Amino acid sequence: MSLALTYFAAAALTVWLTRFSGGVASVWIASAILSSYLSLRPREEWLRALIACGVASAIATSLLGLGLTAAPFLAIINVTEALIGAVLLRGWIKSPGTFQSIKEVALFVFAVSIVAPLATAPFGAAVAATVADKPFLKNAFSWYAGHALGALTFGPLVLLVLRGEIAEWWRAADRFKVLEALALAAVMIAVSAAVFVQTTLPLLFLPLLPALIATFRLGRLGAAASAFILIAIGVPCSLAGWGPVALVDGSLGFRSQFFQFYVAIVLLTVLPAAAELHHRKRLFGALHDSESRYRLLAENTTDVIIWSELDTTRRYVSPAAKTLFGYEPEDLVGTKPLNFVHPDDQAAYSEILRGLAQREVEHAVTCQRYQRKDGAWIWVEVSFSLTFDSASGAANGYVASLRNVTKRRESEEALEHMAHHDAMTGLPNRARFSKRLNQVG
Repeated sequence: MSLALTYFAAAALTVWLTRFSGGVASVWIASAILSSYLSLRPREEWLRALIACGVASAIATSLLGLGLTAAPFLAIINVTEALIGAVLLRGWIKSPGTFQSIKEVALFVFAVSIVAPLATAPFGAAVAATVADKPFLKNAFSWYAGHALGALTFGPLVLLVLRGEIAEWWRAADRFKVLEALALAAVMIAVSAAVFVQTTLPLLFLPLLPALIATFRLGRLGAAASAFILIAIGVPCSLAGWGPVALVDGSLGFRSQFFQFYVAIVLLTVLPAAAELHHRKRLFGALHDSESRYRLLAENTTDVIIWSELDTTRRYVSPAAKTLFGYEPEDLVGTKPLNFVHPDDQAAYSEILRGLAQREVEHAVTCQRYQRKDGAWIWVEVSFSLTFDSASGAANGYVASLRNVTKRRESEEALEHMAHHDAMTGLPNRARFSKRLNQVG
């Protein structure tokens, strides 16, 4: 019932105020309400909503529009337009109304401001031409412009309200955020009022600045609220003959559509910015979570985790370096690994680093002797993995995981010695002799 009453109020108001030439209304916002509602509700509820809003549309047309004869036809066309927009939104956008990316904004605009009104404009104009003997082309243009701009102007705000994002923001916001939002709204109101109460200067560009500031500070809510404030102040002033729109040469209907076009341009400026900010905020949050998990793992493992540039300069060293090497992690940042590798192992180690730098290998494992801060040499198993730049895909460094394997290495050497030496005399045994003979042969 509330949907039908809201739809009727929007339809009656626009027909009463913007049906200037006796044809179709020059401004139409009711379809934005219905298509937004349908796009967020289960399909099982669509038929009831379409019938209720169809009846509301017919009543508004009968009382204030083209009359009882045209009412049922225009009602069917109007709800069909909203249905087309909702079907496209549900099919193209996973979660309509979130405006999480510029792509989603573009798909929203294409669905509700291009395809849906363009599909119904010929039929609406045909009804006006048949019932009221009004020019077909003129009414087709008025229909398309009014419905397209109305959906674009009011659709985002309606979606935010229906999704509960405004109420959720209000519950979650702290006092400072609320005061900031109120201050930004006050600035937007003051600037808009200053622009639309005078008819001397074409100052339509001025509200764009506070609208952008509100968008950067409040996101999608700031963008939608800025458009709403513009409409709330600009519509009555323009209908009264005030503001820069009054300077436009043309009929009142043309000026009304020009104002709606102006608000749509403002919205198309700030809404993509809000979408991009939201997208980057999500990416930053995901990156922060990933970095936190990585840092938690790196700082609590007994292995030493090192990230180095391709020239082998170390840029991050985990805290385990204190236990393994005796160095504070910050002491090793900026150093290079070959300064700590045993001279006999440097050739093999350098070959692996060269392969990583030239992307001949992406993963490698080796075992080398490293020198501790106290001068002692320990055996360290090193696992290498290349890292890549997320934007270009180019290798930008490598991660090395270092583990102390000295005891394992000593055990292997002890077993090797036992296999090739007599246990009593310590002299090489027959197995050792055969191995050396094979090596010489």
